[in-house]
Amino acid sequence: MTFSPALAAFESTGRYVAVGRHRLFVVERGEGPTLLLMDVCARFPGFYGPGLRSIMKRPEAFSAEDEAILTELLVHDDGHLRLPALSGYMRERYVHRDRWIGALTRSFAIVSFVWAQDDPIANLDLGRELHALVPAAPFVELDGVGHFLIFEDPDRVAAAVLRVVGCA
Repeated sequence: MTFSPALAAFESTGRYVAVGRHRLFVVERGEGPTLLLMDVCARFPGFYGPGLRSIMKRPEAFSAEDEAILTELLVHDDGHLRLPALSGYMRERYVHRDRWIGALTRSFAIVSFVWAQDDPIANLDLGRELHALVPAAPFVELDGVGHFLIFEDPDRVAAAVLRVVGCA
């Protein structure tokens, strides 16, 4: 079976990485339906909002309007079909860890952290590990918010950012 040009663009060493229900999974060439990846990506906008809510501590703060806007942005120019290519950063953060962490630790920019205590994706341990690499950087933990803290409690996030940059 031939692959569509969009699907072929995601090919890497005979594997396809797909995003679905907040999990990555790998589809080997020749296993299962070969169009699974495009099917997942094509259906992604339908479960995008519920998926975002599932990783929030305060999902009720994410309005139907927020969901509609983010979904519209996601599907603009078929952006949802590019998700597998974007998910490559997950592998790259391990492969290029020294480069990424080195840039953080050697940066001349002022580094500050505002981290959600209840984030199931970028969990609190990860934030604390990064802070340990830059111990002089201010680190604020916000309780009661998850992965999308800006939607969940924008006023507290803004106050914490202003506090860490010295404007509050």
